[in-house]
Amino acid sequence: MKNISMIGGSSSYRVYSKYNLPTNIGDQNTVWVCLPRQAKALEILKRDYPDRKFNIILGKKNVEPQIEWINSKGEKVLIKSPLYSYLKRQRPAKDTRDNNDVNFENIIAKDFAVVARFDKGNKRGEWEKLKNYFIAGLHGLGNWGAAWYIDRKYSDLDQFTDNQYDNIQILLEVTYQDGRISDVRSISDITQKEIDEMISAKNVVNVIKKYKDIT
Repeated sequence: MKNISMIGGSSSYRVYSKYNLPTNIGDQNTVWVCLPRQAKALEILKRDYPDRKFNIILGKKNVEPQIEWINSKGEKVLIKSPLYSYLKRQRPAKDTRDNNDVNFENIIAKDFAVVARFDKGNKRGEWEKLKNYFIAGLHGLGNWGAAWYIDRKYSDLDQFTDNQYDNIQILLEVTYQDGRISDVRSISDITQKEIDEMISAKNVVNVIKKYKDIT
């Protein structure tokens, strides 16, 4: 897993694996990518940000990781990924597991992710607060979608804060279609009932059917 430390601003950066983190990482802006697989990042999240809106529940044998989210009403929402359900229903009749199979691009699929930014608690000056950035996709699709959202919908971040330097936490739904990310949207106010309906087998089938009808 890769992490990015930004030195002196985003124009200067270095990439590290989780096995060779620098000793002075606390003195740098840091982007933690693929949070469910980052033990050090999870440790920092738990230690330094007890008031966060989310937890990552790590997967065990035959159980995938999940996101525990607190919505705007203070309700706890448990989020599982429907990705496998989408892939299983659209896999070619010939059970090929080759992700490069051209037929495998002509599908629709969804995943979930969290994008968060927190102060590190130290300052170089009022306008140079060091930050921890967390990208927490349940699968690679979620990570990809979170990065896409930051790149393509950066202006949307304004709706989540009154100050560009404030902490931010956003729950995202990622949609993959025809070999690319087609959309990523915030679902930060979602309820448990709504998320259960979104990931249900019935809804997965309906989304796939709608996609097939228009392609």
